[in-house]
Amino acid sequence: MKVIKGDAVTAVIDNEIDLLLHVANCQGKMGSGIALTIKQKIPSAYEAYKKFEEDKGLTLGTLSSNGTVINLHAQEFYGYDGKRYLDYEALARSLEIVKNAIDKHEKTYKIGLPFKMGCDRAGGNWEIVSSMISHYLSNHEILVYKLK
Repeated sequence: MKVIKGDAVTAVIDNEIDLLLHVANCQGKMGSGIALTIKQKIPSAYEAYKKFEEDKGLTLGTLSSNGTVINLHAQEFYGYDGKRYLDYEALARSLEIVKNAIDKHEKTYKIGLPFKMGCDRAGGNWEIVSSMISHYLSNHEILVYKLK
């Protein structure tokens, strides 16, 4: 896992990475943080999220994707009030789905994610989250994008 300066959304748009992972809530909202940027700059990722909500319902431990952006449904609700909204078990299930899907291919994927994914607004602990990412996706190149 390598932390680099840059914007994960721009990286996926510019094809610098194969996949962009981020934590999404199960309320059908992409209203702040990287989720809002994804909604604005990659509308197909938001459309996939809303279609999944419509077809199956947004439930913890699932994911939706437009093919390059993977919305990990790992927080039931959202807030920015110091509480932990990130559900570690749901994140683990979502990451396992990603792992099982991409490990079928004989390819090392370049996977981007925002710095402290699930830890800023969702209140998770980065040591726990980064350990989970390393555990599930260690066969791939992980680039953690830090804006500043």
